[in-house]
Amino acid sequence: MNPERKRRTLEEVRRRLGPEKVSERRACKVLGQPRGTQRYAKRRPADEAKLLEEMRRIARKRSRFGSPRIHQTLRKGGWKVVTVHTPCKRKIGDAPSGGFSPVSTSSRSKLVLP
Repeated sequence: MNPERKRRTLEEVRRRLGPEKVSERRACKVLGQPRGTQRYAKRRPADEAKLLEEMRRIARKRSRFGSPRIHQTLRKGGWKVVTVHTPCKRKIGDAPSGGFSPVSTSSRSKLVLP
């Protein structure tokens, strides 16, 4: 079970039993969840949605671009993108409607040399 799921489970247990009956400390101990992990809150940059939309726009416009070239295009466009491969690749393909699908080699025409 991942930490996010444990976090939600712990909150649900406390909600059902009543927060006055089960403390966060005791619930964390029983479920084996560190309290620091329980209190963790994701901090996403304010322009995350704009960046994601821009990445998807590039992916739709340039369907042959992979994550490294999308990253390069974003950097040239003035975006402050730090890491190269994983975040671009993950974010582009996150939403079912926003991702791109690579062209399979079987659908492309073969190059025939004389």
